[in-house]
Amino acid sequence: MKIVYIDKFDHFFSSGNYIAAAFNVLEVDVIKISLTTPPDKIKKIIITNQPDFVLCGKGADYFGSLLPWLQQQNILIVHWSFDRLFYLDRVQTIIRKRKLYLSDLVCTTDGGCDNQWKTQFGVDHITLRQGIHAPDRVWVDPISVDFDIIFVGSVYNEYRKKLVDFLQDTYGKRFRVFGASEKPQDQIRGLKLNQLLRSVKVVVGDSLPGNHYWSNRLYEQRGRGGFLLHPATVGMDQEFVIGEELVVFHRHDMDALKVTIDYYVEHDDEREKIRRCGFDRCPTYTDRVTDLLEKVTRRID
Repeated sequence: MKIVYIDKFDHFFSSGNYIAAAFNVLEVDVIKISLTTPPDKIKKIIITNQPDFVLCGKGADYFGSLLPWLQQQNILIVHWSFDRLFYLDRVQTIIRKRKLYLSDLVCTTDGGCDNQWKTQFGVDHITLRQGIHAPDRVWVDPISVDFDIIFVGSVYNEYRKKLVDFLQDTYGKRFRVFGASEKPQDQIRGLKLNQLLRSVKVVVGDSLPGNHYWSNRLYEQRGRGGFLLHPATVGMDQEFVIGEELVVFHRHDMDALKVTIDYYVEHDDEREKIRRCGFDRCPTYTDRVTDLLEKVTRRID
């Protein structure tokens, strides 16, 4: 099988590169096209290679002209986005502008909206979550660190500022932030991140709020061996066994969050059992791509 995959591939740690690698593991020939590639050049590449389907990842405004052209060429169109799409009015405008409804199959991390996609846009939708890059799913030995609790990610909105300030005020030197706002040379990537996540007792996570939606932290951090506390979300218990592979907290109840953190900092056996279970059950991008190919193959056949 051969596919053309349009996405962002500018960093080795981008989800686009992880997904392309997963296709290669499954012996799918992937022709990667960066979002910065001019549309006319994309069309030439597609005509030359005659792929079984075109996979569109991160959105680009030229999709509004490219997708109708793909339809005219009778080429199967699959869209896979990790961003919230359906429930945000602004993004629904983008759906129409980029004509994502022309896709034969739309895959997003917005759960619980299959019927709405069908009724409002006339397109088939499935929930396809993120995963951990298979080579990064490595259980490493912890090292000694002088802090117990961390937050990994950008602190870009009021809630995260409030959360981080609370943790800093409460735990002082026992708390650290490792985020995307750091200088590139200071960012922790690869197996160094695994070692960090394995070595601290508690990782506090966050996600854009929304029912049946959560961030890739639940895979990226658990799949590297982190013990993650994550805000409770409607629908989460349909994928995870809460308390067995994942611990959740109520988003705005800081007092209860402190009680939960303190409990798992002190109860090593319970924490480590959940940590290992979360790691063992964490799906990889290879798992996700396998699911996607099953859906697409039925349409091709």
